[in-house]
Amino acid sequence: GGKYWPFSPVTINFLAYAGLNSETGSGAVWGQTGETPLPEAAKVVLTMSENKTAQGDLMYACGTGSVTQDGSTSALTFPTRVPMTFKHAQSLIKFHVTAGSDATASNLTITKITVNSVSTSGTFTVTHTNYNGTSSQSVNGAWSSPGTADNVELSAQTGFTFNTTGADFASLLVVPTGNVPSFTINYTLDSKNYSYTYTPATAAPTMATKYLYN
Repeated sequence: GGKYWPFSPVTINFLAYAGLNSETGSGAVWGQTGETPLPEAAKVVLTMSENKTAQGDLMYACGTGSVTQDGSTSALTFPTRVPMTFKHAQSLIKFHVTAGSDATASNLTITKITVNSVSTSGTFTVTHTNYNGTSSQSVNGAWSSPGTADNVELSAQTGFTFNTTGADFASLLVVPTGNVPSFTINYTLDSKNYSYTYTPATAAPTMATKYLYN
């Protein structure tokens, strides 16, 4: 049934998440029975499944709705919406391939790019740390128990050879684990197969960050 605002001046905080797909084995558990000082509604534990082909963009947010009262007429004003500013919980990895001037005439085709030793599953806990307050909203999230690291193959969204202008490969959402993943590029050159593995000299992927490798 419907939910209604209290018939008195009050501020209510809402914790929210988006991006889980129950059909892939992902799920959410609300509450933290027996834990203090936060009440149950201030926490949700989100589990990303091992299904690498159906990962959602996991996002979380906290919003506030306030029932206000006019001091002279005592009339109440009720919110029509609760604004939410969502944060991303994962890291996004994406590749764009273009031809260099020294390769434009080569008979070269990239067949796939593999991201090595990354996790696409795990448990993410979101906690509203100021649930009983009326301002200074704060919502925090942290990963624990990341899934087993695996190698994930990405294919080009369009077939790519070096006589074209370029191609974007399928993007990959990963769980930040503190390690820098390496990339293996498989390609054919003059009908022979090759592979090249590269580890970028960058920091480990962090939450809510997009990494575009050109």
